[in-house]
Amino acid sequence: MARETHINVFSFREAALDVSGWSPEDVVGDDRLAGLISGRQLRPDMFLTLPAHPPMVVECKLEESDGDPVEDAENKLGEILSPQAGRAAGQIIRKAVAVRYPPGAKGWELEDAKRRFLDGAEVRWKFLDWDDGEVRVWPQDGYLKGTISDFAGSVENSSADVGAVAEAGKAVALHVGAAAAVLEAALGNHPDEVERISARMGYPGKPEEGLRTAAVVWFDSLLILNELDRAGKSYGSTETCRVGKWLDGRAVLDAWRRVLEDNYRSIFK
Repeated sequence: MARETHINVFSFREAALDVSGWSPEDVVGDDRLAGLISGRQLRPDMFLTLPAHPPMVVECKLEESDGDPVEDAENKLGEILSPQAGRAAGQIIRKAVAVRYPPGAKGWELEDAKRRFLDGAEVRWKFLDWDDGEVRVWPQDGYLKGTISDFAGSVENSSADVGAVAEAGKAVALHVGAAAAVLEAALGNHPDEVERISARMGYPGKPEEGLRTAAVVWFDSLLILNELDRAGKSYGSTETCRVGKWLDGRAVLDAWRRVLEDNYRSIFK
C-alpha cells in the first residue's frame, strides 16, 4: 500500500470513529486485516462489524489513482471470513463500500489528513451487495457525495441486514393492522369520528387506510418519546406511561404536551 493511501486510510478510519460513535473494535484498519479472508491473500482497506449489521469491507482509492475501488471491493464479495474476523468468522462477505478520497488528498500529511476529513472534505462512495454470485452496485452511475459524517450515516442505513429488515417490516405491519382493528372496534358507533380521523390522516372516505395511518403515527409518537427519554429528557416513556401492563393514553398525551411546550417541532402537533 502506498504511503499516501496508508495515511488516508488511517485518518479516514479515525475520523469515522470520531463522528459515528462506532467502537474501534468494530472498525478494523490495521494488521488484523491480514488473513481476514479464508484461504486468500486478499486484504481490504477497512473491515466493519457494526452491531446488528452484516460484515462489510471498505475499499478506498485516491482521486488521482488509476485503481478502481469498486473493482477492489467486488473482488472481496462472496469470500468467507476467517476466524480472525471474530464474531463474523465463517460468514460470507455480502456487502462492501467503495470510497474515493477528495482531490488533493495524495499530498496530505498524517497530522493534517484527519482534520481535513473532520472539517468537511468531500468524500465519494458507492455500495455493493452480493447475492449468490450477483453483484448490485448503487448508485449505478456516479457516486454518493458528502462529508465523513454523511458517509458514516449512509453506511449505518445501508448495511442493515435485509432479512432482518424484512422480518421487522412484517412485525410492524402486523401490529399496525391490529391497532387499526382496535380503533375501528372502539369507534364502531362513531362513524363521523372515524371519518374525521381518516381525513386528518389524508384519507378522506377511506377509513381503513386512515385508521392504519393513525396507528403508525401513534407508534411513531411512542418511539420518539422513548428516544427523548434515552437522551435524558424527562417527558415520559412507554415504561413510565403505564398502568400495570397497559399504556395509559392520558399519560402519553400529557407527555406529548410537555414535549410540545418545549417547542420540539413534530408531525404530531
